[in-house]
Amino acid sequence: MPESNQTMNSGTPPGAQTQDERMFAMFCHLSALVGFVFPFGNIIAPLVIWILKKDQYPLVNEHGKEANAIRYNLTLLKKDEMAVFYYRYDNENVLYSILICCATQ
Repeated sequence: MPESNQTMNSGTPPGAQTQDERMFAMFCHLSALVGFVFPFGNIIAPLVIWILKKDQYPLVNEHGKEANAIRYNLTLLKKDEMAVFYYRYDNENVLYSILICCATQ
């Protein structure tokens, strides 16, 4: 005996994901590639998809949160990495200028 009338009529069990739901969940992750074309597109695009579809599809809500958390963390790590690189680069320039000044005197 079927569990619900919906299962009998549609052929899909209740709670199963639709193709649209899986597609938008995938777009949450793939939309981060927009960052290669537009500055900060890797943060804005997944955020927009998640905001628009989170109430409509539970799978998009779950994957949208994951995609946004990954993007924010990677962006912050990249920012810290750049700060360390510039700090190191500036110190090397100071060291080279001291060496050049000492060598020329």
